[in-house]
Amino acid sequence: MIEIGKKVVCIKQHSQDLITEGEIYTVMDISELPCECKITVVNVGVAVSGHNRLRCSKCNASIINKTGFVWFNIKLFRPIDYAYADKVLEELFENVQA
Repeated sequence: MIEIGKKVVCIKQHSQDLITEGEIYTVMDISELPCECKITVVNVGVAVSGHNRLRCSKCNASIINKTGFVWFNIKLFRPIDYAYADKVLEELFENVQA
């Protein structure tokens, strides 16, 4: 689950290269577009001068963005699964000891 303050990995390059596939970001904020589509968007701390509008990818509604940060569709990210990494490291450590 993606939550504020958690690390996420970008799984799809942004069309304007504002975020990079494979890069890790920290979720600064989560919101929902105020149009009828209710798309969930995240702020990962990317600021772009003059980026003062959000556009819904489904209905094309234009929404004023007063934050100064770019908001990205949450579908561009996945949470980082540290539990899986910990399990792999534990198995490697056990194999080295054996």
